Amino acid sequence: MAFAKRIIAMTPVANSVRLPDFPSTPPIGWTVKAQEDQIKVDAIVPAEVFETAAQYVTALMRPMPAPEATTAPEAVPIP
Repeated sequence: MAFAKRIIAMTPVANSVRLPDFPSTPPIGWTVKAQEDQIKVDAIVPAEVFETAAQYVTALMRPMPAPEATTAPEAVPIP
C-alpha cells in the first residue's frame, strides 16, 4: 500500500486521490530459485488475504466524498 501511495503522490491528481490503508492480513510467503536456465518462484498466499483484498476493492468502488478544492500552480513562462 505504501508503494501505491508513493506513486499516486507523484501524479498531478495526488491531492484528489486518497486510498484507505489496506487492513492487516496474515503474511504472504514466497521462494525464488534461480538456476542457469530458469527461475522458479513459489508463493503461499493465505485465503484471508484474497478475502480481505476483495472487500478492500469493493470498498474502493463505492462513491467517495469529493476532495477539497485546490488551486493549480501558476504557470511558469518559458524563456
